[in-house]
Amino acid sequence: MKKLISLSLFLSLSLSLTSCGTDSWQQDVSYLKPEQIEKAQTKIDENLKLLSENEENITANFQLGYYHQTLGDYKAAEKYYLRTVELDPNFFTAYNNLTVIYEELEKYDLAAESINTLWKIQTVPNRLEALSDGIRINLKNNDPDTAEAILTNFIQSLSPERKAELQSVISDSYDKIFNYRTKNEK
Repeated sequence: MKKLISLSLFLSLSLSLTSCGTDSWQQDVSYLKPEQIEKAQTKIDENLKLLSENEENITANFQLGYYHQTLGDYKAAEKYYLRTVELDPNFFTAYNNLTVIYEELEKYDLAAESINTLWKIQTVPNRLEALSDGIRINLKNNDPDTAEAILTNFIQSLSPERKAELQSVISDSYDKIFNYRTKNEK
C-alpha cells in the first residue's frame, strides 16, 4: 500500500513537470556566499559519482535533491526527491522538502499532495512542524476538510499528558481552520 501511494505521487508529480516552465523552478540564491556554492557543487559532484556506481543509492539521491534545492535548482531537486521517495516511500524528509519547494513556487496542489502523502504513510509524523505544514498547505490549497482531518488524526494519537502540553498549538490550529472556513465558506 505504501509503495502504491508513493508510486502514485511519483507519477502524478512527474507528469506535472511537463506542464511547468523551467524559469519559475530556478530560485535566486545570490545571498549565498561563494564557499557555500562551492561546497554544494562539490557535494553534488560526489553524489553523482555515487549514483553512477549505484543509481538506487537512497542517500545520494536525497543529498542531490538537498544540494540542488540549496542552489535554487528546484526542478533538479524535485527530480532527486521524487527518486528518493520512489526508492524509500517512508523517507519523511524528502516529502517535507518537496512540500517546501512546492509551497515556495505557490504550487499548493502539489504541496498538498506531498504533505498529505506524508500523513498517509506515517500515522503521525515525528515532528510537530508537519502538523502546522499540513494545516497551512491544505488551507492554501482550499481544502479545510483535509486540514481538519490531519489535526484530528494528530490529536487522537496523543497521550492525555501530551494533549495538555500541546493545548495552545491545538487551539491555534482549530482557530486557523475555523477562521478559514468563516472567511471562505459563505
